[in-house]
Amino acid sequence: MALSAYGESSSSIYPSLEVTGELSTAPAGSLGSAQTIAAGSALELSTRYGDYFWAATQPKTPNTFWVSGEFRQVQLFQGWSTEIGLVTFNPF
Repeated sequence: MALSAYGESSSSIYPSLEVTGELSTAPAGSLGSAQTIAAGSALELSTRYGDYFWAATQPKTPNTFWVSGEFRQVQLFQGWSTEIGLVTFNPF
């Protein structure tokens, strides 16, 4: 099982925290659909988006991960928020 926690932003998407993953039994290159963990609600003005993202396996459940990352809720230079979430991939 592989998981990626990352940020997404563009001129039409506020900085948000998303995840995607792939089961170890899946064919190479078959990542699952991206899932939004925390949707942003303000523009990014600092040019520093993407510094803080993290994921770790839940020790007793290898298809479950803790993730955290930054997203934007307030349109100020230091207006970042952090979300922590639990993500489980169903092997079937």
